[in-house]
Amino acid sequence: MKKKKIIYIVLGSLLSVLLFVWESLYLYERLFEGEYYHHKDGVTIEVTNSSDQTVKDLTYYFTVVPQDLGRISSLAPGESEILYTPRIKETGNDRSLYFEYPLNNSSLVEESLLYLGSFNPKKVVIELEITDVDEKGSISYYVKGYEDLFGPF
Repeated sequence: MKKKKIIYIVLGSLLSVLLFVWESLYLYERLFEGEYYHHKDGVTIEVTNSSDQTVKDLTYYFTVVPQDLGRISSLAPGESEILYTPRIKETGNDRSLYFEYPLNNSSLVEESLLYLGSFNPKKVVIELEITDVDEKGSISYYVKGYEDLFGPF
């Protein structure tokens, strides 16, 4: 009878420790990811047009290991759009996420939005706010986001 009590106490203690460790890891991840916790693994790009002009043909991608992350054909003033890619291919040596858009004279502008700190991240979130479009079609923007290994940027 006494041995059963000891076994129950030991099993209960082990279960309590396991639950405590699991909850601690969950809370750590939740605190580390902050506002980006609700995003799924993969690449999420949230684009908001705060300018007073419509922007067209925005393309997002990784280059060395080609991976198209999506294209926004047109985004009117005040509109937002979310692009989501569930799986990130290994990014190779060039770990930048680029976006490309045309100028008024039809030449293309390529800009790096983010340099990834790891070769194979599982979650990347970009929040891109387009603040202005000048007369040539150049886009001014503000970007913030999250990468799973280095946190918010």
